[in-house]
Amino acid sequence: HFGEASNMMLVITALDHRKRVDSNLPEWRLTLKEIKRPQFWELPSWLPVPHEPDAMHFEFLGRDELRILVDTYFAELSIYCPLVHWPSFERSLSEGLHLRDNAFGAVVLAICAVASGYRYEQSSTDDYATIFVKSGMKWFKQLPIQQFSLGQDVSLYRSQM
Repeated sequence: HFGEASNMMLVITALDHRKRVDSNLPEWRLTLKEIKRPQFWELPSWLPVPHEPDAMHFEFLGRDELRILVDTYFAELSIYCPLVHWPSFERSLSEGLHLRDNAFGAVVLAICAVASGYRYEQSSTDDYATIFVKSGMKWFKQLPIQQFSLGQDVSLYRSQM
């Protein structure tokens, strides 16, 4: 269906509007500057400024355990929602990018958390510490989720997380 109310027409209208906005960009900037209300565009002074933790402070699994969870994620879970490109992820992981890049380190932690929850079968004899680690909470708790709600730039790794 390609009528006036179709998704295709919505995209075409949005692209046309974008062309008009780009051609009048100085005018739009001036207009936006006049109507912007600082209380909605600036962080309040009482709100802590988000900081990005060092990737070195992330606690990762050992190589063998990490390999098991990554394989589980891509074999069992990624097939339903393929947000991460497997060959690129593998290459970056083998190069140790998760130890140098905070955003990629967070993706690795998210994959560990999801895969741990998938692999873990709770037993009645498990204590709280075992459940915490095996269910993926140990990895999930390290994710810097609060940064995404405070307006930091979005990168590929952040959107994958």
